[in-house]
Amino acid sequence: MRGSVKVAILAAAGALIVGAVALGTALAQQTPTPSTAAGQQARGPQQFLNLVAAKLGVTPDRLQQAFQEARQELGIQHGPGGFGRHGRGPGAGERVRGMMQEGLQIVADQLHISVDQLRTELPGSSISAVAHSHGVDPAQVATALTNAANQRIDMAAASGRITADQATRMKQRVGEMIPRLMERQLPMRPAR
Repeated sequence: MRGSVKVAILAAAGALIVGAVALGTALAQQTPTPSTAAGQQARGPQQFLNLVAAKLGVTPDRLQQAFQEARQELGIQHGPGGFGRHGRGPGAGERVRGMMQEGLQIVADQLHISVDQLRTELPGSSISAVAHSHGVDPAQVATALTNAANQRIDMAAASGRITADQATRMKQRVGEMIPRLMERQLPMRPAR
């Protein structure tokens, strides 16, 4: 049982990391230039997996195995390749886009602006800086994002998809990630 909790924690941590990276990418709305696209190809899923494994002090193979075991224990369907795009199950891309859109909407609502205006103001800035420019305390925005994430975690726990212990750990991780997300300066859009 203890091993399965570790596997679930590793999977949850990986999912949160992927979510944070995806949210940052969506906020930036950066159109890759040819040189950027080449650099991104070099930083594919395997390099990401290797980096996460190194940060957790496990081998990439063990991390991959942990993801696969967690999927099996949670009953998540996946295709060949395990970790990558095909391994997230049907509808995963839409769910991720939906969560990113929800996050953008929360921030925009807190700033009393439209999502389109937020997307225009974020490149080259951070959520905190944009909040300040609109006279809104960034802590208010962070609280709204944290509350929304915690609500999703509570729903997952209530439906039995995660345990109470996993929910507690995930909430702790959210509490660590949101402040960093608030201060992260997003890249400028390339000139066209």
